[in-house]
Amino acid sequence: MSGSLSAFCTVWRKALRRIWNLPYRTHCHLLPLLCNCMPIFDEICKMSMKFLKTCLFHNTTLIRSVAQFPLTEGRNSSPCGRNALFCIRRYQSALSDSNISVDAVVDRYVSSGISGAQRRESVFLRELISIRDRVLCLPSVVCQSDIAALIQHVCVS
Repeated sequence: MSGSLSAFCTVWRKALRRIWNLPYRTHCHLLPLLCNCMPIFDEICKMSMKFLKTCLFHNTTLIRSVAQFPLTEGRNSSPCGRNALFCIRRYQSALSDSNISVDAVVDRYVSSGISGAQRRESVFLRELISIRDRVLCLPSVVCQSDIAALIQHVCVS
C-alpha cells in the first residue's frame, strides 16, 4: 500500500472513531462492522478493479487494448498494472473473466476475514452506543458512566 493511500485509510478510520464518539484506540476491525460497510482500502480496490474490468471489456478496441497492456506487457512498470496485479493476488480473482462479479469477489474476501466473535462484538458495541446516545433505553439501573466504561472495554480490549 502506498504511503498516501495508507495515510488516507488512517484518516478515514480516525474520522469514523470521531463520528461514532469512540476511543482513539478502538480496534480497526470494529469500524467497518459498525458502519455496515467494508474497509475503505477494500472499497478503493473494488473501484479500481471495476474500472479496469470495464475497460477490459469495453466496446472500443482502443480502450480494450490500452487496458490490456498493463496486464500483458507493462505489469510492474505501470501503476495500473501494479494495481491490477495487487488486486488479483489479494482477492485471488482474474479480471479477464467477464462473468466474475468484482463486488462478489471483494465481498467474499472481506467476509472471510471476519469471525463470528468479531460480528457479535460489533453488534454489542452498536447496542452500547445506542444506549449511550439514548436511542435505546434501559432501566435507570445502568448509568452513563457504566455504559462509557463498557464501550471503552469493548473498543480496546
